[in-house]
Amino acid sequence: MGDKSHFARYVHCNIFSSMVRTCDNQTHRKFDSDNEYYKLISGSPDLANDASNWTQIQLDNGLVQWIRDDGVPPRRIFMLNVDIALVRDLKGFRFLPDCKFKAPENMCPIASTLTKVGMYRNDNLTWLNDFKRVLVRMLEKGLV
Repeated sequence: MGDKSHFARYVHCNIFSSMVRTCDNQTHRKFDSDNEYYKLISGSPDLANDASNWTQIQLDNGLVQWIRDDGVPPRRIFMLNVDIALVRDLKGFRFLPDCKFKAPENMCPIASTLTKVGMYRNDNLTWLNDFKRVLVRMLEKGLV
């Protein structure tokens, strides 16, 4: 018990409390640990209908990506089926879903996990706390 609680405290103090490092009077992010991912795949205030549209493409090698252009200047970002499956139910569509992310017809059904995505989208602290619990557990079990 002592080793695990010490390890959990170490992870909290050395990873989560030091996401921003000050060096030579300049602030540098060590890594982005925020809920931007959830903002990319969902909308606000309506998580499903206000989300940006994602277009599915099949690459030359047969793999599938969902893409969209974002920002100014535009940057192309992509997600995989596993990402989109957090907000759209892709069960039964196999590897190449034939439904659309947003469309008046043939829209992919809404995933049961969309509410959780919305919670993380709107509350970074909740996401960080849940992420921390899972990361500590994975580290304790030697999975990372």
